Amino acid sequence: MRVRLVAPVLLVLLGCSEHDRRCAHARDVMLTVWESSLKDALPGQEEAALRRMLARAGDRFMAQCRSLSPEGQACIDRIDELGSIEHERRAAVERCPRQADGRPEPVCVQAARDWADQRTADCQLALGAMFTTVLEP
Repeated sequence: MRVRLVAPVLLVLLGCSEHDRRCAHARDVMLTVWESSLKDALPGQEEAALRRMLARAGDRFMAQCRSLSPEGQACIDRIDELGSIEHERRAAVERCPRQADGRPEPVCVQAARDWADQRTADCQLALGAMFTTVLEP
């Protein structure tokens, strides 16, 4: 009798921990992506403030990840691919020709963005609202 009760409980716990593990991995990948983006967007931001922002985002990410739709969960399963695409996009922007003021040519930046968007559009729709919530100040 005890085995019949313990087995389903263990399966539920294993499922939760697997889901939490996937969410934690996705959080870590996205925090790495966001850290680079925030440093670019807020160049004068002090390191401690940036760390606090990322810590808040990480906490919010876990809470939001646990309640994602099936489409969102499918994107969480693709998080390594999504992180690689973002890394490749940033590398492409770094290779863009520079304007006189040192900034990359807007046409080249847009082409890199379009390339990435084409590969991640489904997940942008599924995860966009979550990312907005997670990154709110």
